[in-house]
Amino acid sequence: MVKILNFGSLNIDYVYTMDQIVTPGETQASLKRGVFPGGKGLNQSVACARAGAAVWHAGALGQGDCSVLTDVLEDAGVHTEFLKAHDVPPGHTVIQVDRSGQNCIILYGGANQSLRRDEIDDTLAHFGAGDVMLLQNEVNELGYLIECGFKRGLKICFNLSPFKKELLDLPLERCALLAVNEVEASGITGLSAQSRPEDLINALASRFKDSCVVLTLGTRGSVVKPSGERAEYFGCYRVKAVDTTGSGDTYTGFLVHALASGAKVRAAMKEAACAAAISVTRPGAACSIPSREEVIASELFNGPEPVFG
Repeated sequence: MVKILNFGSLNIDYVYTMDQIVTPGETQASLKRGVFPGGKGLNQSVACARAGAAVWHAGALGQGDCSVLTDVLEDAGVHTEFLKAHDVPPGHTVIQVDRSGQNCIILYGGANQSLRRDEIDDTLAHFGAGDVMLLQNEVNELGYLIECGFKRGLKICFNLSPFKKELLDLPLERCALLAVNEVEASGITGLSAQSRPEDLINALASRFKDSCVVLTLGTRGSVVKPSGERAEYFGCYRVKAVDTTGSGDTYTGFLVHALASGAKVRAAMKEAACAAAISVTRPGAACSIPSREEVIASELFNGPEPVFG
């Protein structure tokens, strides 16, 4: 079984259902509010675990009752012994979701930005060569995590979201897998986010020659290019979206597990795309992620492949 260590964020998501996303200067009443466990890190840990991996989540919990976060991890089978309690506010988000399922997100880092190097060292001592370390840009000490993980022989998979230019100063060449969407690809390559997918993936692969590069394109689908191999293109399953929050994390978690387990690239993409499609038909982020058994048994998975583009 694949062993995955995820140094990732844990957020309490305050989700407001809206007629439409609020514009600058506008006041609009929400239709309802929900409180859900989330954070790119937590979502990806849950996705990896539900895909079948053995997952350890490392990170920082803030002040107060954070059982809404730990419960969902443990219910998914994620190991939580490397979580640390820090005397700072917990991470949280304010999310607007419109009637079509599209969202916008305000992120407050809180405890997620309080990781300490001694805690990182203590955690990494339990992992070694061949294990996977999963990262996202919602925690601090990313450079230290990449360097220390690389020295221990871990396969580093980094989802460069949310994107900031400072990420390009990190030792990204140490990463076995880099995952971005079209906006993040634009920030890295200087190309327009509306560029042809083949242009974006080729520019990314040229910059990160030794990494498997993953490009997600929303409803158009996704592209995966392993180092030295041709790119694979896979479409997006068409479903009625209720809430798209966490769908990208679902895709990443399932894809990382499948590739680390030795699956062929296209088979891994199919499983990840199907899991992401199922997740958007439900409210919430982590709570919406299906199990691998549900994915494999679904009509989507057993039907025709979606067309890319």
